Amino acid sequence: MTNGKYLVVGIVVINLSLFVGCNANPKPQPSTTPLSIVATRTPLHWTNLATPRPRATRPANTVEPTLTPLYLNEPTPDFRSLESFHVAEDRDFISPDGKWIVHTIVARDPQRSEDYTYLAVERTDGSEQFIIEENWSLDYFGPVWPEPYRWSNDGNSLYYIHNLIPDGCDTAWKNAWDLYRADLLSKTTEQLLPFAQGKSLALSPDETLLAYYGDDGLFLRDLKKHTDRHFDLPINFGVAGNIVWSPDQSSALIVWGGYCTPDLPEHAIMRVDWALNRIVTLIEPTTDAYLIVSWEEMNRALIKDRLNRFFWIDPITGELTPRE
Repeated sequence: MTNGKYLVVGIVVINLSLFVGCNANPKPQPSTTPLSIVATRTPLHWTNLATPRPRATRPANTVEPTLTPLYLNEPTPDFRSLESFHVAEDRDFISPDGKWIVHTIVARDPQRSEDYTYLAVERTDGSEQFIIEENWSLDYFGPVWPEPYRWSNDGNSLYYIHNLIPDGCDTAWKNAWDLYRADLLSKTTEQLLPFAQGKSLALSPDETLLAYYGDDGLFLRDLKKHTDRHFDLPINFGVAGNIVWSPDQSSALIVWGGYCTPDLPEHAIMRVDWALNRIVTLIEPTTDAYLIVSWEEMNRALIKDRLNRFFWIDPITGELTPRE
């Protein structure tokens, strides 16, 4: 590095119990009682850069799997100098207002079973940069990488998630394992959903509520009150996801899917009415395998079937109309 050392935010190494189908400690059953959630804020590494990107740092010694992040600042080689590394992703995303660029990098070293992941936000004029995460981690089942989820409505915060190469019968529904918010004004990150607590999630339009589905079922998290509400799905077998909020955020559509079957998967579409604590099945399980595309008007949402045919669905009655 020509401009000094960069603080490596941490090595995220995932416990093997997150990737296999068993756990020595059984999970508690969901409760309808609101759960207390502790919100944590972590200062970001704020830098003024003359060069567009930092160099990676590398741990001197092998670290055994742990859920505790390690903070390193030892000067070590840049990952690009290691011939065995394969860059799986190197992408830039520009914010809707054009003021920020999000950089993401995912690289793997199969010979050493190590991964390098990087997430940073930089002003388009190059004057400031957030190094949100820059991690070296041991690789057992593939990398765990950060990626942008969406920008806040005021453009001052970036919501980001962590993803991985999924395993198991419910892979189609996993769009995120956690959720963080990086506040570019206060220069802090806040964890909104811990890692592995969810598999599919959707943030409400006004950013105050988080709907997520995980091993313990469907939950609605109030991000201001720090409470959870649990909702029982009417179908016990299978998994759920593809959560899409209504424009007025009074309800959401969610897809249930039955996987690990020898035949075609069957999907059902349900509507969740948050205030009424009610779930209504709009489309019974069918091999048409519908997925929700968007819900921009209160009286209709857009869905598609497994043949990529598009339909409008009435969110009250479930009636389908082919999209012209």
